[in-house]
Amino acid sequence: MTAINKITSSSFAQGISKKMGSLCSNIGDRLAKTVDKAPNEDKFISKFLKTVEPTGANNPFVTLATLMIGTVIIPRVLTAGKRNPDNKEATRDEIKEILFRDCQTVLIILFALKSANSLIAGAATKFKGLPMINKPYEALFENKEKGFKGLKQKGEEIIQHPIKKLKTIGKNLLNTINPTGGVVALNNDEFISKYSGYSSLDEIKKLIDSMPSQGGDKEKVFKKIMDSLIQGQEDILNGSKTSTGLHAIAARTANQDGSIIEKTQNEINNAEAIKEALEKLREEGYESFSKDNNIDGRIQNILVEFFKDKDNALVKEAKGLTAILKTFALAVETIYLGFGLPALNQKRLEKKYLKNNPDFKSKYKGNKAESKEIINKIIKPHEIKLYHQFLK
Repeated sequence: MTAINKITSSSFAQGISKKMGSLCSNIGDRLAKTVDKAPNEDKFISKFLKTVEPTGANNPFVTLATLMIGTVIIPRVLTAGKRNPDNKEATRDEIKEILFRDCQTVLIILFALKSANSLIAGAATKFKGLPMINKPYEALFENKEKGFKGLKQKGEEIIQHPIKKLKTIGKNLLNTINPTGGVVALNNDEFISKYSGYSSLDEIKKLIDSMPSQGGDKEKVFKKIMDSLIQGQEDILNGSKTSTGLHAIAARTANQDGSIIEKTQNEINNAEAIKEALEKLREEGYESFSKDNNIDGRIQNILVEFFKDKDNALVKEAKGLTAILKTFALAVETIYLGFGLPALNQKRLEKKYLKNNPDFKSKYKGNKAESKEIINKIIKPHEIKLYHQFLK
């Protein structure tokens, strides 16, 4: 480690690093100037730069796919082709093994995680009512009836319009697996931008009204907002983990005769009135709220303050759900790569070399020591070398 540090910190290594950095910067500047001078003539260069330009720490899909294929699959296949030049069977086996395992790994990295995030975020949008994707999936059924009657009517829709339903499924599938677009799960910055920063009641109503077109449910979201505001008033009255409630303050600062001082009593009355108004709004629902042009000024102020907060209840829930769902999707992907692929490889190995072999079907099958001896007799040396990790 010390030797590496000495090499990297030497003037020669630092000089090369600076020259390479300068060279890359010059090439980038020249390309940018070329595009700026003749944008119409250099559409290809402009599109190419936009396609391969990284976004923060994320590589674009084309660059990532090129790297995965060019530096993972192709070199491994070429190396396998040269390893046993005199044994074509061994070469074929190794190349099949590489393509079976590495192609799946690359496809999962390029497509699966984004697709899983989109599907799970889309399902969470339906369940919670809060849009967590950039655009909704196209509805497969027009009928919204639930229960047995709903299933029957949905079945009738499929029978009447099978081609239309297949097209809808295909479109939703393409939107899911599209690595550069389609349906995409929103990130934390997008949640903050989407669900905070509103400064008037009209802006807040427009936001809630737009949610059905994004796959959300405005009634669910409205109740969630009301629940948060009601809880806020409850904390003001009775206290929370971080603050003392008005009732406790009133008891501590009461007059000698036990009566609450006027200022505190007024604050309590105000908080209770606001809480009661919020509970009434929640009970009446969003439709009533949206049509009411005479909302109490105190309620309006509380709503605006709610949306000014970049960490309000909607943003918090979206962030929390996203973290859980993405972790789940990543866990599924990792478990498959770590355990699923080796298990599939073992099945392939057994099917090819052991399944139809009479010795393996003998009474020794199940005896680890003796079955291992049989395997070593059946499988050729180059095959043992290739599959040794699955023969233990």
